[in-house]
Amino acid sequence: MPTNTFSLYNLPKKQRFKFIRENRIFGLMKIADLKPNLLKLFNTLDPDQQANVIYEHPCAEFAEKAIELYSKANSYRDAEWLGELVILSMTRYFYAEHILKMLEVVKNNRQIHDATGTPEILEKFFDNTSSLIGLTKEGWQNLMEALRNNDDDLYTHLWQKIEKAGIVQGTPCTRIEKKSVLDGDIDVHPSGVLS
Repeated sequence: MPTNTFSLYNLPKKQRFKFIRENRIFGLMKIADLKPNLLKLFNTLDPDQQANVIYEHPCAEFAEKAIELYSKANSYRDAEWLGELVILSMTRYFYAEHILKMLEVVKNNRQIHDATGTPEILEKFFDNTSSLIGLTKEGWQNLMEALRNNDDDLYTHLWQKIEKAGIVQGTPCTRIEKKSVLDGDIDVHPSGVLS
């Protein structure tokens, strides 16, 4: 006697994802017995679908995948979208090693570090992961050193946060101002604006 069974894998990919989202299937990741099958299902999804699942159902099991997806950003728009959607939703599940990997990804992917939305994403990321600063300080120092040649105005607020946390001494703008004033190369307007 045939049995009627339902399998998500029998649905076309678009319908499968629609069913997954509408029924919040990945909300079941908290059930240990279902986790292996849900991770198997997750791995059948397209990267954009995986990003949406991570955003809607962040959990520790998605930490590595979140960083991998972010590392593959191939446009400024992708970098901003993945940073906001995937990385920031996962910060509470990141350990120090994840943070260090993420900072390397930012440093090594020009689409990410040159995107205009990245400084704000990194500021939020820094705030959200500040409890692990002691373990990630070197990663932040390396990133900031790499960003030194970028548009300093773009990263001013991040530099200030990093400096205030004692990770770096002086922002690039502060260093330029001090050196130039001492050398007599530039004048500093009373308002603090370089001229």
